Amino acid sequence: EASMLNIFRVLLRKHLIISWRRWRFVGALFRVLILAAIPIIVMSLSASRDEDTQEQTRKTVVSFLAPLIGSLFILLVFQQFVIEVVTDKELKMRYVQQVAGVSLSAYWASYYLYYLLLTIFATIVYMVSIVYLAHVYKYTNIFLLFVSFTGSYLQCFFLAVIVSTFFERAKMASVICGIMGSLVITGALIVLPQLKTTSAFVYLLIGLCPFAAPLSLLRVIGVLEQLQIGFTFASWSTISDVTAGTLDCFGCSPAPAPGTQLLI
Repeated sequence: EASMLNIFRVLLRKHLIISWRRWRFVGALFRVLILAAIPIIVMSLSASRDEDTQEQTRKTVVSFLAPLIGSLFILLVFQQFVIEVVTDKELKMRYVQQVAGVSLSAYWASYYLYYLLLTIFATIVYMVSIVYLAHVYKYTNIFLLFVSFTGSYLQCFFLAVIVSTFFERAKMASVICGIMGSLVITGALIVLPQLKTTSAFVYLLIGLCPFAAPLSLLRVIGVLEQLQIGFTFASWSTISDVTAGTLDCFGCSPAPAPGTQLLI
């Protein structure tokens, strides 16, 4: 009888081979580059102007455009993973594997590792583009930024597992998830600036909402970037004069510290 580890290896190899044949990593790279090109182009257009104009452009990008693009980036990778899982279900491959003795734990663990590899690849490309090419995040610790995206992906993985139980067709799942995710991001863009509270309970509820949670965190990071602080271990709990909206900066509004939002 095959061991759990051997089954896991076979499943992971299957995911990687199929993703290679279906150009999944190339597709992820293409999506990332399209999104990352937007802040790169915006920052390039201001490169020929004076330093004050360049810095003002960067502040606008990091406060509004970067959080929006980051949330859309997470949504697109989530959509791609939903397509993978539902396609497996649509082609009856999941049931064949279960009949062959593959446990649910091995099945989902292999998918999680595959998803983790896909998201790490996409995140590295995105961060290199937006940090080192567009120079949007100058003061933020790149490791904490990476962890912020990875935490959002983990949340989206469990959402994808739930979503896959409701759909039989990958195309329909992709369209519905795209529409619902876009509505959540649009609603968060409208609601978050109107919130006048730093209540951890309120932001815990927001933290339970995929796509809205990373948008909220990236907005706070944007405020810290404007103030030349960034999201670092030193500013983990910075809130009193920064995120409370008492300072004059674009997009400043009451919100918990970035470290608190990352944890919740």
